[in-house]
Amino acid sequence: MAIEQEISQVAPTHNIGSLALETQPLKYSLKSEAASWKAQYAKNLHKQGSEELKTFDAYMRDTTLKLNRKVEDLEDVRFIMGVLKEVTTAWRRCLSVTVLSSGHCISDSHIRSV
Repeated sequence: MAIEQEISQVAPTHNIGSLALETQPLKYSLKSEAASWKAQYAKNLHKQGSEELKTFDAYMRDTTLKLNRKVEDLEDVRFIMGVLKEVTTAWRRCLSVTVLSSGHCISDSHIRSV
């Protein structure tokens, strides 16, 4: 919104000596470009968020399947404890990163390694 206001504040004509330049066509073009840039930025941001959400959803489904594994012997307990350790490590990392970025907690590299 600020860029459109800034463009609107440009004088309709700019005088340079005996030459008068009309800025209205340029202002219309700049406003149009700013609007299309914002629309594309929002589209890209939505696409990125959607992909990250899908990745996180897959991670949650995979982790849930691992945790729902039937425990029959000590090896199964070790497996479940390993999964819980990975989840705990990921969320600790998430909490430390959340201070820097209020965005997404689990990085793609961690999700792919699980």
